[in-house]
Amino acid sequence: MSCSTIQISDECNTAAFGIDGLRFEPNLVLHGDVSDGVRETKILSNTGGVVGHFVTHAPDFEYRDYGVHVGQVDRLTFVSAAPQVITGVFIDCRKRSATLGHKVRLSFTASPSRKLVIPPGVAHTFENIQNVVTRNDLSVYCDAFNTAWNVEDDNLTLALDIAGEDVPALDTNVHPLPFAAAVMFYRMQQHLLRGGRNVTEHVIEADIGGARRAVVASHEKHSAPVRMPAVPGGSRVPGFGFEHNAYLATVANSFAVLPGTDSCVMDFVVLEAAPPTGEAPFALHTRHDVMHTFLDRTGEELVVDIVDLRRDSGARGERTSVTFECDPRAHVRIPAGVAYRYRGGGAFAARVEYALFLDENEPRPDLPPIDADRIMIRRGDLLWRDGVVTPKVPAPPEALWFLARRETETVDRMEHE
Repeated sequence: MSCSTIQISDECNTAAFGIDGLRFEPNLVLHGDVSDGVRETKILSNTGGVVGHFVTHAPDFEYRDYGVHVGQVDRLTFVSAAPQVITGVFIDCRKRSATLGHKVRLSFTASPSRKLVIPPGVAHTFENIQNVVTRNDLSVYCDAFNTAWNVEDDNLTLALDIAGEDVPALDTNVHPLPFAAAVMFYRMQQHLLRGGRNVTEHVIEADIGGARRAVVASHEKHSAPVRMPAVPGGSRVPGFGFEHNAYLATVANSFAVLPGTDSCVMDFVVLEAAPPTGEAPFALHTRHDVMHTFLDRTGEELVVDIVDLRRDSGARGERTSVTFECDPRAHVRIPAGVAYRYRGGGAFAARVEYALFLDENEPRPDLPPIDADRIMIRRGDLLWRDGVVTPKVPAPPEALWFLARRETETVDRMEHE
């Protein structure tokens, strides 16, 4: 089974191809200067639903097979530190599809401005994807009677040289999970995968060449342990520290990183870290704890500087600097009222998660959109601030869903005015 390669231009954000449902769609992207030349690119996607997960690819990464889901629509955004051309190969394995058995090859540059939509039952693999981070804004479909669907690990694998009658004809799920069930699905995976786990193998049966045959779903993978950095003085700044993510090893030193909060709401940003030296500004959140996971440049060092500005904190005025290695399996937690900055230089792909806090006397008039409570302050200003009074009541997940939905709707309206 062979086919020619379709070249996708960098300007093309909307296109469909020779397999039903396989297409590119545009993302909503915000570009801006955070402060003093420190730039940030924010890739919006969350409309109040669940952003699925991120997948990292090590410098020596290569796919050795096709992956195919029977209950999941993938929406993949590809981001790389330097321009990188990726080749994707796709085979339609859906039993009832008009394009069953069709094969498509696409060549395209990693770009935050678009996402690739892959329907369930379409096998896919990628070439030259080393050092690329993908975000998957997936949707989950269910079917209680589909024996090909494994709720814990919906990832069947097919040999790269598969062709002709060896291509399976799979039943795919058709019932979309309602929003509450999708959140429950991810919270279950959070519980199972907190602190990480290697993929294990299971086998299902599918129609191949007119007969029922076994298909392997994933293989066991291994990875080195997480190196959690030591915080000078222990936990002198309450709430600040490094915590494990929920993740699954895909191949050695490459990982699928799952949502880590009850809301499952997160941002995907490409952040320019400040230079290693100099007086770069600090960021301060007044209503959110923020959790930063650095997804690429694994093993490279960053420095996080923090100053506790909370008026009621026993560590008020405490300053700490921590040097740590980028690792997608762990995140940095910065409490509301603690100013911070990252130093290291260059662009880093990062996941940002939030815990929102409300005042006992809500509604207060200053409830901001997600991340809009961020204040940029210079180090000199830290000396005379009176201290920050932060809300203390944890907001329910519904509040984050509302703010995420409002942000996307607002930006989408601005894009079309």
